[in-house]
Amino acid sequence: MAPIRHVQKRDGNVVDFEQQKITEAIWKAAQSVGGTDRATAEKIANQVTAVLEVFFKEDGPAPNVEQIQDLVEKILIENGHAKTAKAYIIYRAEHKKLREKREEVLGVERLKLTTLDGQNKQLGDFIVLDVKDDLEDIFEGMKEAVIIHQNGEKVCVNFSELRPNGEMVKNTNLASGPTGFMKLYDAALSTIKKAEPNQGPHVMLLNVSHPDIMEFLSYEQRNGKLENFTLMVEVTENFMQAVEAKTDFELINPANEKIANKVSAMQIFEQLTKNVRENSGPKPMVIEYPEKQRRQQHTSIQVNLPFDDEMSLAPKKAQIKHLAQQVDLPPIETLA
Repeated sequence: MAPIRHVQKRDGNVVDFEQQKITEAIWKAAQSVGGTDRATAEKIANQVTAVLEVFFKEDGPAPNVEQIQDLVEKILIENGHAKTAKAYIIYRAEHKKLREKREEVLGVERLKLTTLDGQNKQLGDFIVLDVKDDLEDIFEGMKEAVIIHQNGEKVCVNFSELRPNGEMVKNTNLASGPTGFMKLYDAALSTIKKAEPNQGPHVMLLNVSHPDIMEFLSYEQRNGKLENFTLMVEVTENFMQAVEAKTDFELINPANEKIANKVSAMQIFEQLTKNVRENSGPKPMVIEYPEKQRRQQHTSIQVNLPFDDEMSLAPKKAQIKHLAQQVDLPPIETLA
């Protein structure tokens, strides 16, 4: 009998066979039900390998992971280790759920994010997580962000649907708003140490019409920069129209879609342009949604910063250079 040299993974790749991995999986299952004899785990792993060598020839196809795990269960039961076999079966089921969750998270369409810093620089393709206004979904979103980060993809966490800071929740608690969860998400990603960094930072996003927009704009001034995320504001056509008209801009509570407050559009605009100039704090951006996913309340437009004679407000083509002058901002140099 020839020794087993290779194993086929679930993704079809063939890698070196390592009996030690079988031993470790059996040992962990045994420990979970009070087992203390590692030697027995090694003995079971030896039996598994011996059976594999009988049924899988050197010149034939390599055994796959599922076949090996099925064999582990069978030999555990035949040797009278029913409790360990049950723990091993549960372990397999839990990891199957994790794999399915990973496939679900990573199987979505990537969306392109574009900064509005004067160069309309495309940040690349992101998996956009629209976090729902529900505590369970907030923490589920955090888990999904970790999965995306772990797999080397870029994630954009969109907090625009969360109710604002201080609003009553179920008559007993007050909502912390988007900014209340930002450090938590950042810390979760920091637990995953990667040998190679992701290509560029992840993004935390808030729509410009959210009631907590001013709190979001000043977040880094009060709390410092996040380790894994850069902050972005999704601008909309109605916001830029309010800037052009120098009127107040309605902030909409996403929980009930009612007007929560009105602020000067120029005040928000001034802070955004200041952030571009100083390269700090949240900056304006757009998401390139597929047409079928484009939401009316989040209709994004190309707004160019900094301002010069060549740049305009689409789709109206109205020059907005004068808007920067009216908030008493010096010319903004194009960022490198």
